[in-house]
Amino acid sequence: MNKLFWENRNVVVTGANGFIGSHLVRSLTYAGARVYGFVRSCNGNWRLAEIQNELEIIAVDITDHEKVKSQYKEIKPSVTFHTAAYGVQHKDQDIITAIMVNIKGGVLLISAVADMPGHCFINVGTRYESLRYDRPIKEDDPHCPIGIYGSTKYAAHILMSDIAKRYGVNYRTAVLFGVYGPMENINKFIPYVITSLLKGNPPQLTGCEQIRNYTYIDDIVGALLRLAEIDRDGLLTINIGSQTPMSLKEIVERIAQYIGSTINNIEFGSIPYRSDEIWKLVPDTHLCQDILRWSAETSIYEGISRTIEWYKGNIHNL
Repeated sequence: MNKLFWENRNVVVTGANGFIGSHLVRSLTYAGARVYGFVRSCNGNWRLAEIQNELEIIAVDITDHEKVKSQYKEIKPSVTFHTAAYGVQHKDQDIITAIMVNIKGGVLLISAVADMPGHCFINVGTRYESLRYDRPIKEDDPHCPIGIYGSTKYAAHILMSDIAKRYGVNYRTAVLFGVYGPMENINKFIPYVITSLLKGNPPQLTGCEQIRNYTYIDDIVGALLRLAEIDRDGLLTINIGSQTPMSLKEIVERIAQYIGSTINNIEFGSIPYRSDEIWKLVPDTHLCQDILRWSAETSIYEGISRTIEWYKGNIHNL
């Protein structure tokens, strides 16, 4: 983190009360930035209680053209981190909402900075936009979006890229491959396993043979900050992820070992694999290492232990 870069810089973070957004807010505030968090509602989100003293929280529906435009005109930010999205949770499958939030919202946000020379717009992308390969996925591989979330995020990316090229916005997309850590929703894979075992409930899982790259949230935030700090004009898409692919079963076993639970308490195979199961989803990270000079620093051992300790202390509040 380059504190001199962030000192007194106006920064917008959309989805500031989300998992990634809330961690970004804390790091940006620590670095001295003036952070403006866009959230759909200022009520009813437990993460807001964690970050509300660290930024100015603004209730903004990113699909509201006039609201977005007026806020950008007032704030005059030089950097935007766009982390807000619909469909991150598997249960969120309403196509109209996905189109409105992911496509319209993204287009309105980048349009709002079109007349701000030098503005850096960081779009948090998803691995669900990518074609599936048995090898690590490269940034320039053909795309084959997966589901409503992946399809609308990719459509937004195409439109936002076109607008950025037309108006000279420095538009950078960070494609994330598996993020975990404190404050993640408990229905996501790693928190689900942790909280189930902490409560003494056997987690019900597939055979967990899938291969993934999970990266600790602090490392992801560091990469996103670095992506904004680099002196580079134009468009850039870059994969961000660890260099240690593991099977989901290995991750589960490490969690159980740390908690002190036996592997017999885990019901592997109690849930069938999906018909469109993705068996291997890992990134090629050469660009990330070459351009950002970044690589994950937190081992899966350390990241899992930190995450478990956080859930131990907060499980009754979630």
